[in-house]
Amino acid sequence: MIRVADSQKEILEPLFSNIQDSLIISCIQNYFGTAWVDDVSAPATGRVISGGFVFLAGEPKEEFLYGEGGKLLRPEMMMIPDSPRWHPLIEREYGEQCQKMERYHIKKEGDIFDRDLLRKYAGSLAEDYTLKEIDHALYDSIMATEWCRDFCSQFTDWEHYHEKGMGFAVCKDGMIVSGASSYTSYREGIEIQIITHEDYRKKGLALACASALMLKALEHNLYPNWDAGNMASVGVATKLGYHYDKPYAAYLSK
Repeated sequence: MIRVADSQKEILEPLFSNIQDSLIISCIQNYFGTAWVDDVSAPATGRVISGGFVFLAGEPKEEFLYGEGGKLLRPEMMMIPDSPRWHPLIEREYGEQCQKMERYHIKKEGDIFDRDLLRKYAGSLAEDYTLKEIDHALYDSIMATEWCRDFCSQFTDWEHYHEKGMGFAVCKDGMIVSGASSYTSYREGIEIQIITHEDYRKKGLALACASALMLKALEHNLYPNWDAGNMASVGVATKLGYHYDKPYAAYLSK
């Protein structure tokens, strides 16, 4: 298994063509993520790790399921194979240390979004909630708050986030209770990450901050990619104007 140099990441493109995920594009463009292949001149197997996601492509090979020192990947990593050929190998090597689950592709259809509807959602919060764009102070608060760190954790610091990322948070009584942010980015778009504190769900907060983020991304000619981890996320995406595509298999390491 050979780590791919930043200058060679374009070799990943044909190998990962079956995985519809902006995190792959981001890695190929050398924005985020680290990649390995079996052979840099003619790769048949590849792995991309970006944040909490592990993408596996090509011919299934055991060594691509392991980290340094031959250890299993750390807990809470989401493994996404490009085909069912990987499933028996993952299940054999990880056994009870992984959980098979369904995630859901959302269609990428270009700019199909209704700006007026998004503005309506963004302005729909009750008076005791405030929608704020993530600035330096909010960035610091997010990074110090465990449940929502994923909004900004893939960026090296505030300057990196300010240059390559964007996001909005919903606050109540001075505390962050929900938000939508770019989990990663690439030249043509962002990957949306949404989290709402468990005590504040089903209040339309995610809908409001996602709408604000989508509007900002579209203003900058960036496509707001959406990938759903559950059907509730699919429901929010549908309200925002996306269209559901299909489920796909993933494995969560434990």
